[in-house]
Amino acid sequence: MFVGAVGDRIGWRRIVTIFGTFGCAVATLILYYVPLAVGNDFAVAVACAMLWGFMLAGYTPLPPLLLAMGKEEERGSAFAIYCLAAGLATFVGPALVAVFQSGFGTKGVVWSLTALHLASIPMGLSLRSDKDPEFRRKADA
Repeated sequence: MFVGAVGDRIGWRRIVTIFGTFGCAVATLILYYVPLAVGNDFAVAVACAMLWGFMLAGYTPLPPLLLAMGKEEERGSAFAIYCLAAGLATFVGPALVAVFQSGFGTKGVVWSLTALHLASIPMGLSLRSDKDPEFRRKADA
């Protein structure tokens, strides 16, 4: 609910870029390193996991943004491609973890996931739609 309300104010693209891509990169590192630094503290681990989950919610505006980018008759295809991408991530994700875990250990997995989130920042910035509240306000002004 928070992400939707803020997204309608500052724009879907900004939410995806700030919270989803950059926020998940930082939260992934926090989720790994803070519990290691603090030790066996369940509350700290849960707080870090909650932060990561909150940042992951930053990707929530992605489907409406992608659907708004396409033409009316292409929306079904756009959503199908979005679902395919989610499925491929589920398929490739375990293989990625296996490769980095065997070569670099858990730290390698954490840094590879962080790098993937950081690499998606330019992709998030490239998403533009006239229906995005960020650009709609600029057009109205």
